Amino acid sequence: MSTPTFVGYFAKRRSPSSDWLGAEAVAEICSVSECIASGPPDWVTAWRHNEWGFFDTPDLAWSVVPGAARSDFDLFGYELFPWRFQAGKELELRIVAPAALPPDADFEALGFDVVSRTADSFECSPLSCNAWARVVGANAFCLVDDLEKARTLASVAEAEGYEPGDYYVFRVWRRQNA
Repeated sequence: MSTPTFVGYFAKRRSPSSDWLGAEAVAEICSVSECIASGPPDWVTAWRHNEWGFFDTPDLAWSVVPGAARSDFDLFGYELFPWRFQAGKELELRIVAPAALPPDADFEALGFDVVSRTADSFECSPLSCNAWARVVGANAFCLVDDLEKARTLASVAEAEGYEPGDYYVFRVWRRQNA
């Protein structure tokens, strides 16, 4: 098993599942992608994020969430695995670790996500964005529980062109907003 690198935190609006997804086991969307589980408005313009598009500390992640809306958000943490899927191949991803502090004991691992990237940010999670959870199965968070399944899904999503770009595998952590 390859060792993941913790790449940071991100506050996301709570996103309950809806009927269009068609995956009965999914209660909420906790994807890395912002397509459904959105981040704070204009977070990127604050320019407090690291080179991976996340924040190095929980306080930095919360600093871009408007105070009045904070109760609508949860704080997520992300570990990136050292694989990149491109042109039908699994390539080694050399990850330069940011200065991100690792999650504390208040964080719970929710599962694994498969995410595309074409430019500077991670874009689409086919489990939620393409309703792939309906076909391949997902847990209550619209993630998969098994790392090897996520690795296989990343390869398939890239090869079949679910969304443009290379594909990556993340472990998703969450600390609920108190």
